[in-house]
Amino acid sequence: MSGMETAGLEVASASVTAIGGRIVNEDALGQMVAPCGRCYVVSDGAGGHFGGAIASRLVIDAVLEEMNRSDGFSADILQRSFALAQARIIERQVQDAALAAMSATVAALLVDLAGRRAVWGHLGDSRILHFRRGTLQSVTRDHSLIQRLVDAGYVAASHVSDHPNRNLLYGALGAEGDIEPMIVREPVLLRDGDAFLLCTDGFWGRIESGDIEEQLRFSGSVEEWLEGMRVAVTNGIPNGADNYTALGVWIGSPADITVSKSARERMSRAVLGEG
Repeated sequence: MSGMETAGLEVASASVTAIGGRIVNEDALGQMVAPCGRCYVVSDGAGGHFGGAIASRLVIDAVLEEMNRSDGFSADILQRSFALAQARIIERQVQDAALAAMSATVAALLVDLAGRRAVWGHLGDSRILHFRRGTLQSVTRDHSLIQRLVDAGYVAASHVSDHPNRNLLYGALGAEGDIEPMIVREPVLLRDGDAFLLCTDGFWGRIESGDIEEQLRFSGSVEEWLEGMRVAVTNGIPNGADNYTALGVWIGSPADITVSKSARERMSRAVLGEG
C-alpha cells in the first residue's frame, strides 16, 4: 500500500503487514489525510480468543476517527485519540468477558505538511524511528520490562530482540495500570529527506537499526525501502514467529539526499555481477 500528497512538502508512504508464524494477524495499521494533518498509526494487539486482533482494530479506528474530526495541528489530538482508543477497548472488555484481557500497543505519527512539522506518540513496544539524511535521529522508548532492564544497565540494548522477557509490557491500551502514552509535545521541524518508520515488535525485533539505515540509504523509493526490510525480516523466519507490521513515511526526497541514483545503479550491477 502506498500514497503521496503534495502540500508544502511531498510525502510518500508504504506499508507491510503479515501473519508471520502465527494463526492470526493481531497487528493493524491505518493512515489518512485528516483536517489536522496526515496521520499514520500502527497497533499490536494481545489477548486470548482473538482479542488482540479486535483490540488493535479498535485502536486504529479510534485514532483515525479522532483525527478526522479534529481541526488544527496539535499534539493534543494524539492525546485525545489515544484516550478514545482506551475507552473503546474498555467498553468491549465490559461487554464481552472473553475479551477482558485484550490490550494493544499504539504508535502514531501526525504530519503537518504545510507547516513542515510533525508530532508523534506511543504506548507499549510498537516503535517510531525518525531518520535524517539516512541516519537514525531518534527512536521511541518501549514501555516494557526489558527496556527498564536496559535503562538500569542490566541488559545490553543489542540483546533486546532475543531476550526471553522482551514481550512483557507494563503499558498498553486496555491493560491494567495508569501508564500514560509518551507524546512528543513540541512539534519537530521537518527537513526534506526526513523519513519515519512505525513498526510493531515483530518487525523491529528481527532487523537491526543499522540494517534499516542501510536499506534507507540505498533505496530509491519508500516502497523499495519497505520491500528491502521485509526481505530481511522474513529471511529464515522461525516457526511461531510473531506478526510483523511496518509503515514507512518519506518526507520530500530521502533518495536524493543519501545515495545518488548512479551509486544505487552501480551497487545493483555489482550485486548482479554485471561489472
